Amino acid sequence: MIERRWGKSLERSPFRFTPEEGTAFFEPHGWREVEFRSLWHESRRLRREMPMAGLYRFLGRFYPRRVADQWHRFSGVVLLERKLS
Repeated sequence: MIERRWGKSLERSPFRFTPEEGTAFFEPHGWREVEFRSLWHESRRLRREMPMAGLYRFLGRFYPRRVADQWHRFSGVVLLERKLS
């Protein structure tokens, strides 16, 4: 998704690790996602939103839910837990 949106801008510094499956990438390696916190939601919770966040929130209402969910997982913090065998 990142490369599709910012392809030209990323030519000089491409992302080297962007697995299609997201955090599910780690499951075969013994890890599972316990919690995900979207930086978008956390910034709102902490009242530290970026400028113009209200406009983006308004525009986001017109996107399909699937697209909005993808954008919220675009950047965040993930807590992983080691799966016990």
